[in-house]
Amino acid sequence: MNWLAVLFGLIVLLGCGAEQSPPPPPTDHFLQSENRPQRIVSLDYCADQYLLKLADRDQILAVSPDAGKDFSYMREAAAGLGVERPVAENILILKPDLIVRSYGGGANAAAFFERAGIPVLQLGWVSNIDHEQTGSIPSLIEHVAQGLGQPDRGKALITEFRERLA
Repeated sequence: MNWLAVLFGLIVLLGCGAEQSPPPPPTDHFLQSENRPQRIVSLDYCADQYLLKLADRDQILAVSPDAGKDFSYMREAAAGLGVERPVAENILILKPDLIVRSYGGGANAAAFFERAGIPVLQLGWVSNIDHEQTGSIPSLIEHVAQGLGQPDRGKALITEFRERLA
């Protein structure tokens, strides 16, 4: 029982630490392949789908419990990968170098993990299918692919998406 108290204390200290500037956005840091993240954790179903489609399998440390469910489009790609619930303690122990999320972990998860020194690639909402502007599916694919250090894979997926849409 004492280890729980120690772990809780550590979490509180990390979460309540001195205010510091956030780490650079993943899209800036991971654009070059030598900086590509190698220990990525996905916190929710939406993030799982993008991560499983765009990242190399060996980049993925863990996905959410929904990644392998019957309703998951990418469930076959999730087979055999680590699975973790979006609980701060569970994620911190994994020591990821990038977290990908849409809603997983709650409203304050991104700020918490960034204060702990872990970059967070936040998936935004899309407001249209395919326009040359922010808020479209292709712009989100590009954002995620760049954050994962996979810009070429993102461009190929956007091309495929637009061909299928046409």
